[in-house]
Amino acid sequence: MHDLFIEMNGKSISLSEHFPGVFIQEVIRKSPQIEIDSEKITGTDGVIPHTVSFQPFTIQVTAYLQALDISDYHLVARELYQFLFQRESYYIWSETMPGIRYHVFPKPFDFDRQSERVALFTLEFDCFKGYGESRGTTLDPLTFETELWQIGNGLVNPEDLRYTFSDALFRVYNASSDRIDPLMRHELTIAISGKGCPTLTNKTNGSSFALNRDLRHSDRLVIDGIYPYLNDDRCGKDSNHGVIQLEKGWNQFELTGLEEQRIAFAFPFIYR
Repeated sequence: MHDLFIEMNGKSISLSEHFPGVFIQEVIRKSPQIEIDSEKITGTDGVIPHTVSFQPFTIQVTAYLQALDISDYHLVARELYQFLFQRESYYIWSETMPGIRYHVFPKPFDFDRQSERVALFTLEFDCFKGYGESRGTTLDPLTFETELWQIGNGLVNPEDLRYTFSDALFRVYNASSDRIDPLMRHELTIAISGKGCPTLTNKTNGSSFALNRDLRHSDRLVIDGIYPYLNDDRCGKDSNHGVIQLEKGWNQFELTGLEEQRIAFAFPFIYR
């Protein structure tokens, strides 16, 4: 038997423990779904591919319900519907892949009644982001003792992995199976402090962000995805509108224009 965990409001709830009569047989992650924006030119073979995006895919969970009696069956079935179908999205993960979670909405399902108190059913969840992500982030200790990571998360020697720096030249490791790109709504938060006019450049791929005004020691610049904030106020108009992207593996960075600089990167890793 397997187990499925529902992560809501920062808490992970075991479906089997929450519903003692529910038994998970298997958790199946369906294939990634690629959408290719292409152009057809009359008189030529094939098409010209342009952008490639990943669409939502399905997580399928086969299970059965074994109630104490017919009254208990109807009670558990109603409570299961009530528990799974929420107005807000949530994360799910399984004990077979405990280091990767999926942001989902549930799909409708029905029970296949086998007897008065036993039924088979298949849960389906729509992973609307189009990718899975690590349960831990770069803010968490990168050790298996935290129970947030697993073999397959792509981590290298934890002693080599740092995400807070005070040097002008440093490198950041992206353990994901894909580039992290805030333009694709991937999570990436970068916090910068120091004195001066900062320019941050990923020398691996050329992406760069520059603030066209001076920071004071008390200021805090946060690049949250594609939006920069200075002391919690939007400051995009004072920037070059650059977006930092992280390639797979090591990324070589340079931070210039600051004295006594500090920079920190916070993000989960993503997986196709």
